Amino acid sequence: MPIYEYKCKQCGTVYEKRQSVSDAPLTTCEKCHGELEKQWSLSGFQFKGGGWYVTDYAGGGSKGSEKSTSSESTSSSDAASKPTSDSIKTNIRQWFRVNNKGSKAGQIQGMTPLARICVFLPLACLFFAGSVLAQSGYSNRGNADAEGTVVAVTATRANGTEPIRLDELWLYENGVEQKIKNFTYDTSPSRIVLLVDNSKTLQTSVDLMAKAVMEFSYEIFDGDQLFVIAYDEKPEIIQEWTDDPKKLETSLKTLRKQGNPYLFDALQASVQQVLLPLMPGTRKTAVVLISDGLDRGSKTTFDKALAELQNQNVVVYALQIPDRTGGAYRRNEPKPEAVITKLTEGTGGRSFSFDDPQKAAKAICDELRKNRYILSYLPTNTSAYDNRQLFLIGNEGITVRMKTAQPPNVK
Repeated sequence: MPIYEYKCKQCGTVYEKRQSVSDAPLTTCEKCHGELEKQWSLSGFQFKGGGWYVTDYAGGGSKGSEKSTSSESTSSSDAASKPTSDSIKTNIRQWFRVNNKGSKAGQIQGMTPLARICVFLPLACLFFAGSVLAQSGYSNRGNADAEGTVVAVTATRANGTEPIRLDELWLYENGVEQKIKNFTYDTSPSRIVLLVDNSKTLQTSVDLMAKAVMEFSYEIFDGDQLFVIAYDEKPEIIQEWTDDPKKLETSLKTLRKQGNPYLFDALQASVQQVLLPLMPGTRKTAVVLISDGLDRGSKTTFDKALAELQNQNVVVYALQIPDRTGGAYRRNEPKPEAVITKLTEGTGGRSFSFDDPQKAAKAICDELRKNRYILSYLPTNTSAYDNRQLFLIGNEGITVRMKTAQPPNVK
């Protein structure tokens, strides 16, 4: 049962209350009888025991309005003819080399012989240790278990609705082709967190943001659930898991604009405090970001927020609001537009214009229900300390999207 934090607007007294999600929020201060405001304390927002997130949502099957036939899982076929060739594989390897170039090569050329020994001797030791571990059969597989590393994939066929087959895909990790173990059509219901920037200087109105959120309540399928969080310096729960448009409409009346956007902290909290408790029973998870991508003041870095999303297979979609900074230089973090691009592309999602929220909501909900697959593979030559670049291609006429990297398993 989660612990909620309330703060009195009049005397400033803070209360922590353990409540069920069905309990009405507290409204009156016990000390001065002033108005209480619900807070989100990251340390106090807990999910324990066999509560709602286990019994109601963690493993839920879909009663979906579009009933699917049994999920199709295929195995690889050696007889399948690949459109790829040795030249394509060579180009992919070159792509990884180009995209992983650093500045160290030039630095090494200018080193003295003694400096080179100091650099290469530790590297040689690490290489030798890695070889020993590989020969002993040790291999870290990130979040792999008996089924291997599991990745969420969005796949569509240009002509026809026939499900994509395993033998139509090729997966590369750090430029090395991997053997796909399973590729299964996922018809399970979605769990979607709507993360709304309600900071003071955002270039849109509260009414338009509420309207955008409401569009998702009209487009989700039977079995899908929405969780709404608004953030400025702190993330605030607007509405817990629901599929009820009327309930959501009432909750959205609490939206207001104030403070600065701590986007990366809000992303981290959304994954760790809202989505992670649903796992591993729920795999179809997504964050829909309604924002311009600006962050001012988060303790969480952009790289850490993105790595957490990738590690938990959470897909990010965005309804992109115009950049309030006009593309101004950001010293330590990407520019707002680049944040949106890297979050969506890095997790296998998409970005949409905020100007047409109904179109965006329909596209996102349809994609999660109709075009979502689960891919698993047993990675080879895997290091626990390296970011593993992922690249998936399909036969002609097949479009695929997935996260671009698997973060290191050792932090």
